[in-house]
Amino acid sequence: MLFTSLSFFWLLTATLFLYYVVARTAALQIGVLVAASLVFYAWENPLLLILLAFCTGVAAGVSRAVAVDAAGGGRHRAGWLVFGGVAVLLAMLAYFKYSKLFYWTFHAEAARVYHAFHGEGAGWAWRQFLLGMPLPIGISFYIFHGISLIVDTWRGDWKPPAREGGLSAFGRTTLYMVFFPQLIAGPITKARDFFPQIQTPASGVKRWKEIDFIAVARLLIAGYFFKRVVADNLATETMWMGAGSYEGLPGFHLLLLLFGFSAQIFADFYGYSLIALGLGRLFGFRLPVNFDRPYLAASFSEFWRRWHMSLSAWLRDYLFIPLGGSRHGLARTAVNLMIVMFLGGLWHGAAWGFAFWGLFHGAALALERPFLRKEGESSGVERAVRIAIVFSLVTFGWLFFKFPNLGQAFAYLHAIGANWPKKILLQQCAPVLLCLIPVFLHHASPFLFPKGFSARLEAWTLAAMLFLLLVNSGVPGAFIYFQF
Repeated sequence: MLFTSLSFFWLLTATLFLYYVVARTAALQIGVLVAASLVFYAWENPLLLILLAFCTGVAAGVSRAVAVDAAGGGRHRAGWLVFGGVAVLLAMLAYFKYSKLFYWTFHAEAARVYHAFHGEGAGWAWRQFLLGMPLPIGISFYIFHGISLIVDTWRGDWKPPAREGGLSAFGRTTLYMVFFPQLIAGPITKARDFFPQIQTPASGVKRWKEIDFIAVARLLIAGYFFKRVVADNLATETMWMGAGSYEGLPGFHLLLLLFGFSAQIFADFYGYSLIALGLGRLFGFRLPVNFDRPYLAASFSEFWRRWHMSLSAWLRDYLFIPLGGSRHGLARTAVNLMIVMFLGGLWHGAAWGFAFWGLFHGAALALERPFLRKEGESSGVERAVRIAIVFSLVTFGWLFFKFPNLGQAFAYLHAIGANWPKKILLQQCAPVLLCLIPVFLHHASPFLFPKGFSARLEAWTLAAMLFLLLVNSGVPGAFIYFQF
């Protein structure tokens, strides 16, 4: 179910009514949110609930067992439970997300030789089953939530809640795993940040009057604007980047489309994150901020502190630091960064183009590290130049998101140079340029309004966004990060 669909509007309306009007206890309110989240997730394919339920059961059961063993002095046994639980969750992710990639990479040639001796039909049933397996939507996000819960419990950062007045640990863990605003594409929330926000009999139920409707309106209007007006309109234009469409376009137009895709992927995911934060606030939950004007980054390390911040924090806390972080010299740090970003790239998609994208960012992080300066040490002009360089390189990297096939990505780059002399048609470029304006203004606003928006300017801005939503929304499409 999409946040932009009419069916979601009716589900949200019914959930709000049941949550605030009908549910009179904390347990019932949790039950309403869990039920709504399961309907949201299963709307198009109810079979997906089987895997979600299994992963939720693993996370809840293992975290509870780890907490019991750790409290009883069984630290060694708890460590093996953590290893087993994380391994099971990663195995689910590997099978459902990467089995096709591994098959075509490592097994396809062996299968060709096998069939040469045994006939083409040999082994086809299991291959057809494997290659026809759909990717469960949002699997990367709820698997990471499960791993976070298990590891945080083992580290002592979080203790799973005990049964309290009808609120079971499994019920609250289920809500943490399936809460619909963050279920499909994050933000990735740590257990220690989410669980304290779940109401208990001692804290009472959450009430309608506690909602900050002004904050919710800001988040939802801006979120839907960036998704429906900016990202969806840009998606119509960047379709020209597809193979068979871009070959005859002028080089400048092709370059502009690449920058358009850079703006599209930001607006799409930023818009989703704002909607998720707004929906969370409607039910009394504060989800982590996921973006902080990432295209103002003056280094790749700063970019990753500003882009998909919840994923960056997850990779740092559960992968980079356990590998040794930056504690063992520049060479070891560079290796750790390459490993983390390679795996982070593969997390984004089951194609070697995503892995290449991760290695590209890992190499940039490693190469720039000896030359990084502290904030304020560089002049304004130097920082502006560095921002332009980083933005250009990041935009180049997005080419491997658009074309996970490396050959297609480099063919597009070749076409930019080969077609550069062709005449530019302004009417073809104008729609992309218009859609770039909101993204530019969003990033430039700290410089244009250093003291912040006045109440009147903010009201007019939100009104303009709402008007454009009504008259100039693009063709609705799924959020880009839903595929991850």
